[in-house]
Order: sequence, then structure tokens, then C-alpha cells
Amino acid sequence: MLQIVAQRPVLFWIVIALVALLIISASAGTIWALHYAKDERIADGVWAGPWELGGLTRTQASELIEVNFGAVKNKPILLEYMGRKWSILPVDVGVRLNKDNVVDAAYAIGHTGNIWRKISERRQAAQKPIYLELPLTVNNDKLLAYLSVLKSEIDRPAMNAWLTWKPKAAVQITPHQTGRVLELNKLAGQISAVTLRDRNRRIYLPVQQIKPDITYDELAAFNFKNVVAQYTTVFDPKNVDRSHNVAIAAQAIDKVLLRPGDIFSFNEKVGLRVAEKGYREAPVLVADELVPGVGGGVCQVSTTLYNAVLLADLRIVKRTNHSRPVAYVPLGQDATVADNYIDFQFMNNTIQPLYLISEVSGKKLTVRLLGPGPLGSDQSKKKVKITSNVIQEIPFGELVETDPTLPPGERRVEKAGGLGYRMELWRQVTIEDVTVKKELLARFQYRSAASLIKVGPENENRNVQ
Repeated sequence: MLQIVAQRPVLFWIVIALVALLIISASAGTIWALHYAKDERIADGVWAGPWELGGLTRTQASELIEVNFGAVKNKPILLEYMGRKWSILPVDVGVRLNKDNVVDAAYAIGHTGNIWRKISERRQAAQKPIYLELPLTVNNDKLLAYLSVLKSEIDRPAMNAWLTWKPKAAVQITPHQTGRVLELNKLAGQISAVTLRDRNRRIYLPVQQIKPDITYDELAAFNFKNVVAQYTTVFDPKNVDRSHNVAIAAQAIDKVLLRPGDIFSFNEKVGLRVAEKGYREAPVLVADELVPGVGGGVCQVSTTLYNAVLLADLRIVKRTNHSRPVAYVPLGQDATVADNYIDFQFMNNTIQPLYLISEVSGKKLTVRLLGPGPLGSDQSKKKVKITSNVIQEIPFGELVETDPTLPPGERRVEKAGGLGYRMELWRQVTIEDVTVKKELLARFQYRSAASLIKVGPENENRNVQ
């Protein structure tokens, strides 16, 4: 009984000692955790690209990045393309690094959230390093300015293969050219990636290859040699500006491959008839009057093409006649065009490709459609005839104006009038003199044009007695 009583004080003090030890340990751990979490240095194991920032203050990290980045942006990068080499400094093309954002991101690791999150992030970084990306940017304007000469040497347009046709001579094919374009956006990204490297600072230039629409092999396979249809109109070479416009538009529709099903648009192919494209001012038919206008004469090109297309027995998609007849084709066989307004379109509705050639020689404009051979078993015996019929003549009136410079009662024709016409246009296709197709292509009309008559004033004294 006495032994049990004696042992109780000893056990009591042992328990008290253990509790005190736990309290002291917890307090020490809490103090350590608070101190650890409030460490103003960047957590160990944090890297910015190739540079270790762990253990540094924000100021120290900023200085380290500035020094290291200053060194690499002044270190040359080698550019290569097809055996040629160029050297470039990142600083010259405006490579930049926002070091403040990098330092903020590095410091945020182990300094965000509650105390336990901070401790957890620091421990994880120490065990497995964290590598932050360095957001480098390149000034594309500086890059383009710096590489303008290089880009001009590399870039080149894609060019179609094309045919040269001459009567009684073999067709010649000029090979195509594959286009190239230096891709500045990709190059800027590559420069950003390579700038931070100590070694292998080399870039093979990103160049996009552009395939032309018409290749040499395609033209060679078609073996164009037969003239399916052709049409020629004549113009006055003394009208220099109009002749110049005819030549420009004729060149625009030259060397065009028409695959089966293709729809040809004159306006799309020729583009706007504006001074910036070389067109000059020449007479244009506007509201039944010939007035000066940029691009005058282009309608002769669309009309010549129209007639060649008719003779090739192709489908007409869009065609509009002039408001008044024109002199360079038979009545009813014209096709007018106007920028963004009136277009001439046709379709290659045959089963084989055609090749369009347009040329100006002296005072003649000729449009030809070449084919690789017979378009059908009877193509060589096929004949196409275009007929325009006047259904009705529309009489013209007179516009009378008084002219005080004329003697009283005198009449003078200042401008002759012109009949209008209601028309039909037909196409007849025959094979060995047998009609296989006769189609009405269009019904349309030309407006009449009133004559302008000038008369002298009436004699005011003629009724005086």
C-alpha cells in the first residue's frame, strides 16, 4: 500500500514533462514554419529558363536576368537557307524580355496562399526544380526592316507554266516557277527560342513553298496543238491611248488554262481598269455617248473573246450588249464590261481542257482557244455559225436646239441619229453539213439615238407689215 502511494508523484511529473515537451516542440515548429513561410527569397529550385533564381531576392534575380539576357541578346544567331548563311543579333531585331513578369512569377512560388501551401510549394520546388518559360518577344517591324534585303532575295512569286503558240510551229512550254515566302512569324518564334541558348544558335529559315496553278507537267500532258476557235478584230493604232488599253487588257487574258467545268470571269481576270494599273483615258460609251474615261477600248477585248467563245461552242454564263452598236464586230455580236458592274463570263463545258491565248499584232487583236485534240469524235468536221437577226428597227427622233450663230431658219445636223434594234443571236452547229444543234443565245436590243439638229432663230420681223 505504501509503495503505490510513493509511485504516483513520479508518474505525475513524467506526464507533466511530456506535455511540456510537446508544447515547446509545437511552438518551435510553428515559429520555424512562420519564419520559413515569410522568407523573402525566391524558393530553392526555381529557374527562369537556363538561369537559377532560387535563394535570390527579387532585386538580385532582376539583376541576374538583366546581365544574362544582355549577354545573349548580343550574341549572334546563324541563319541558313539552301547553302547560304547570314548572321543576326537578337538585339537588332528588337528581342525583348519582361524581366519584372519573370521575377514576379518566380517569387510567387512559395509565397502564395496560406502557410501550409507556401511550405508545400517550397518543398516541391526543392525536390523537383521548376523551370519557368521566358516570354521573349520580337518586334516584327524591326525584323522585317532588318531582313528586308534577305527577304527580297528569298521571296519570289509562283509563276505558271505557259505556252507559246505560232502557226505551223511546235508549241513551246515555258516551265513554271515555284513561289517562296519567308515566314516572318515563324522566324520570330525561332529567334525567341534560340536567343537563350549558349550553343547551337542556328536557324534554318522557315520558307513556305507556293505551288503555281499551272505546272509544266500538266501542260505537257495536255499537248495543246489544235486551234479550236479564233476571232480577230481591228482597231485604229493612231488612237494611241485606246490601243494601249486594248494591249493591257489583252495581256491580262493571255495564257489562261480552262479546265473542264471552269467558269472564266473577264472582270476577275482583268481586274479594275484604273490608272494605277497603266490604263489611260480614251473614249467610253456612257449613256449612249462617247465620253473620255479611263480604260476606254477594253470592251473590244471582251467582245473579241466573246466571239471566239461563241465559235468554240462554249456555254455563255453572262453577257451584256452595249447600249448602242459598235463598229468592230457585226451587229449583235458584242459584249460590254464595266468595273464591278457588268461582267462577261463563260464556261468550258467540254470534257477536255482549253488554253486561251490573246495577242495584239499591229492593228489586229486575236483571241484563240487551243485544244489538245478533237473534243469529240466528229470535232474535226464540226462547224459553228453565228447569226444575228434584226427583229425590229427602232426609229430615232430629233432633238432641236436654237443656235443664235446660224442665220434665221437655217437647219444644221450637229449629230446624226441612229436606229435602234431588237435582236436575236443564234448559234448553229453542223457536222458534215448536217445541223446537230441550233440554239437561240440571246434576245436583246440597242437603243436608238436621237439626232441633234441646230436651227437659226426665227426672224422677229418676218410678220411685220
